Amino acid sequence: MARSLYRIAASLIIIPIAAHAQVKPGQWETTVKVLKMEMPDAPPQFAEMMKRSMGGGRKISHCITPVQAAQGPREMIKENKSCQVKNFAMAGGHYTAEMSCSQNGATTIVKSSGSYSPTSYSATSTMTMSGRMQMKTTSETSGRWVGPCTGK
Repeated sequence: MARSLYRIAASLIIIPIAAHAQVKPGQWETTVKVLKMEMPDAPPQFAEMMKRSMGGGRKISHCITPVQAAQGPREMIKENKSCQVKNFAMAGGHYTAEMSCSQNGATTIVKSSGSYSPTSYSATSTMTMSGRMQMKTTSETSGRWVGPCTGK
C-alpha cells in the first residue's frame, strides 16, 4: 500500500517543477516531510510506521527532461492512469492543484498549493484516502534543481 501512495504523491511532486517552459530541465532533488498522519482505524504504532516510511524528511532525486518540461504538468500527471486533475491553476510563481486517484478500491484526493521558480519550489499538500483503509496526511515538499540529469 505504501508503494501506491508513493506513486500518487510522486504525481503531485512534479506539478510545481513542471511549469511549462519555465522549469529548468535537469536533475532535481525533492525533500518530503510528513507533518501529520491520521489513520482512525489503525493502531497508533502502525500510523507512526507509515509516517516514517512515507518520508519524514526523505529525499527523492528525479530527472526532468526538456521534453517533459515543455509538455507541462498536466501531461506529466497523465502518466498515472488512475489519477485525474480536478482543479489546476499556475501563475505568478504560485500554484494550486487538486487531483483524484482511484486504485485498489480506494479513492485518494490530493490538494496542493505552493510556490515555484525555474530552479526551486515549495508546497504543502493534504492527501485524504477513503475506502477500506482511511487516512489523511499533511506534508511539506521542497525541491531544487541540482544540475544536469545524472541517469540515476
